[in-house]
Amino acid sequence: MAILNMSTGTSFSKLGNSGAALARRSSARKTNVVVLPAGRRSIQASSRQEASAETVKQGVDKAEKTGENIKNIAASMTEDVSQKSKDMASNVSEATHDATEKAKQTVQNAWDSAKETAQKAKETVLDKVEDAKQSVKTNADKAQRAMKSNN
Repeated sequence: MAILNMSTGTSFSKLGNSGAALARRSSARKTNVVVLPAGRRSIQASSRQEASAETVKQGVDKAEKTGENIKNIAASMTEDVSQKSKDMASNVSEATHDATEKAKQTVQNAWDSAKETAQKAKETVLDKVEDAKQSVKTNADKAQRAMKSNN
């Protein structure tokens, strides 16, 4: 290819191979034609596409991380609720056990008190029976003596 100088005096060869404009002279028409390499445009388009793709990838990564964070937070909250439920169930179980033990102790105390009262009543009745028996025996002896002395 030939190197042409335009009216500005700039040589196309100074632009280098990557993106230099190539010029050729059409012999049939006697006009200057400027041909731009298509590779440069596709590189720019590719760079934009790559930048867009990178932006989309970053957005997807952020969305993925956000989703993972939400999942972790939900799992943590679920674990917390589960633990609190277990703790409350344990507290209810403990309270029920304590109430049951207190009820047992109250019933045992009432039973012991009833047995003690029955024992005291028995002893009192037996003492009175013994006193009555002694009194009857004494009176029977007196009556016998009186009858003997009257005879």
